[in-house]
This record gives sequence, structure tokens and C-alpha cells, in this order.
Amino acid sequence: MGLLVPVFSPLGIRDTLMAAQLYAGLETRQIRLEEWRIHSTEELASLQHVLHDCTACTISFNDARLDSIATCELVNLIKKDFSYLDLGATNCGLRIWPTKVWLHFTWRSGEELAAFARDLSGEAGRTIPLTGTSTIQESEFTITTTAADSHGLTLETTARDLALRLFLKSCLESRCSGFIADPQDSAREPLMAFLRSSTAKVSAELTLSTAAALRNAEKLRGALQWQAEGTLISMPSGRVFTYLLAPVDVNKAVAWREEIAAVLTLIDKR
Repeated sequence: MGLLVPVFSPLGIRDTLMAAQLYAGLETRQIRLEEWRIHSTEELASLQHVLHDCTACTISFNDARLDSIATCELVNLIKKDFSYLDLGATNCGLRIWPTKVWLHFTWRSGEELAAFARDLSGEAGRTIPLTGTSTIQESEFTITTTAADSHGLTLETTARDLALRLFLKSCLESRCSGFIADPQDSAREPLMAFLRSSTAKVSAELTLSTAAALRNAEKLRGALQWQAEGTLISMPSGRVFTYLLAPVDVNKAVAWREEIAAVLTLIDKR
């Protein structure tokens, strides 16, 4: 692929409603929103409202506090439906898909490995070997040593609750980071409860229909990057631009600018 060069429109966008109106005028069906950083409980409530209209979304969280309240919300969240959940801490990571779970654990000393072994055996009420396939309360899991790292192991299972308990017991610190993809209706309230109680730093990437963006324009003020079918908007500056292959075809650049100008002129006349 050749070098892509940004081409800017001399006309800009005033607000998120105008941004949605531009995409509607361009007859785009879906809009992708990126770099929506949540700074308040009000913005978090706006995000929760908009999630109902999303066709796809990824919610990221950093420095989430794992106290007793946040942990209870996390326990509730993993029982719900979503495409993927990723939790990470310094020495362990938890990955949850709809039909499987991976827990990766690394240790720096024999004491840390022994503590993990005790936690695992405590779940079973008997000694569990740190390799091969075992069962705890009818939940089967397999442990393998990470080939690229002699101080790592991966536990694969379908038991979300077991994997989460081991993750929480194994964390060297009381905080984690991660993201969740496509939380379904059942998962949205537990997700918001976890984000609020953990005081995490939250950001979002959303895909929604142009009609939904028009309905929710006021609630989308925090989204900094908008894009659909090659036309991008950077907020809050309101700059509208596209990318064309270098060397830029002047006729294509002029045609694109004229199309944007025509739509924005119609919006201003309303």
C-alpha cells in the first residue's frame, strides 16, 4: 500500500450533533467512535445509555481498584454475556471468552509458585498437580507450562468463577487493567457497577448506526475521533478530513471537499 496523505476540508464541525448530521448527509450507515475518555460519573451514565444502541463496542479500564465492593461487582459481571473480557495484573492475566477461560500466572520465586499451588489445592480440598488435567467441583481444567517462559503456567477451563478466584488470590497488587468487548444487555449494569466502584480510568470505542448517533449526539460529546467510510472528524477542533493515496489526485481531493461542503451547507440552512 502507498503512502496515505490527509486531505482537510476548509469547513469544520461545531458539535457532535453536526458531526452526526454530516454522516447522515453522506448517507453512511454506521459510525465508529474512538478515544472517548470518561472523566465523570455523568459521562459514565452517558456511556451506559449509548451502549444500548451500539452494534459493537470495547470498554477499556485502567488502574481499577480491586477492593471488596469492586470484586463483588466483578464476580457478578463474569456471569453475564459478552464477547471477551481481559483482566491483567503484574503477575497474572485472565481471559474469558464465551466458551473458555485462560488464566496465565507467572512467578518470580518458589514461594509465589507454592502460594499459587496452595490456592489451587484449597479450591479442590486436595493436592492438585501443576500440570495436566484435573477437576474441581465437576469443573475440568488443564494446566500447561508456558513454553517461552519457564516461570509461567496457563490454566484453561470453562469455570469462570474458579479462574477469577485464582486470579484475585494471585494478584500481587490490589489493582488491575483490562477491557471488555461487546457486553450484552445482561452485562451492562454489572459492568457499570464495577467501573464505578473500582474508580477505574475508563475509555470506549463504539460502533453505532448513524440514526443512533443522531439520537445520542448530546451524550457523545466525549468521543474525540469519529469516522465512517473514509471521512474522519477530530473533536473538539471539529476538523473534517480524509486520506488519499500519494501522490494525491487533485480531482479526487476537490470532489471530496465539494461533497463535504454541500452537506454542511444544507445543515446550516436548516
